[in-house]
Amino acid sequence: MARIACLGEAMVELSASGDSWRVGHGGDTLNTALHLARAGHDVAYMTALGNDPFSARLRKAWEAEGVDCSLVLTPP
Repeated sequence: MARIACLGEAMVELSASGDSWRVGHGGDTLNTALHLARAGHDVAYMTALGNDPFSARLRKAWEAEGVDCSLVLTPP
């Protein structure tokens, strides 16, 4: 099976939920990577993330979906 690499930007999506916030993620290339991984393809995602709790949460969620995040750039 061929390896697929998706390159693009991802976004943090915040939506109010009572007195707190729901945190999600989105973006065309990210959504493509996630759907391909869910379909059983070998997928890597290339983007840049910050060194902050939102970015760490996004990376963890993508990895849980089966997306290889070894190409994600993160500052030291």
